[in-house]
Amino acid sequence: MWKTLGKSLLAGIAAAFVGLVFADLFSVLMSGLDRDTGRILGIGCYLVLVIVVCTGLILGKWNRSDKK
Repeated sequence: MWKTLGKSLLAGIAAAFVGLVFADLFSVLMSGLDRDTGRILGIGCYLVLVIVVCTGLILGKWNRSDKK
C-alpha cells in the first residue's frame, strides 16, 4: 500500500512540475500576450491535456475489466 502511495505522490509532484514548465513555455510561445495571461492559458491547456489523458486511461481500464 505504501509503495503505491509513494509512487502516486511522486507522479503527482512530477506532473505538477511539468505543468509549471509547460505554462511558462506556453507564455513564451504566445509572445503577443502579456506573461500572466500566457501562463494562465498555458495552465488551462495543460489541465485539459491531463484531464483527457486521465479520462482515456480510466475508460481504457474500465473497458478491459468489462471484457474479463
